[in-house]
Amino acid sequence: MRNLAFGPHGEGLLTYLILEEQNRVDLLRVLWTG
Repeated sequence: MRNLAFGPHGEGLLTYLILEEQNRVDLLRVLWTG
């Protein structure tokens, strides 16, 4: 699993899983604290 911060001040966080053998990305969680 990987995380990616987003937003002007990094107040959002995406958690996602990359399945390379299936050429697929699954979004597991979106967290917004702002």
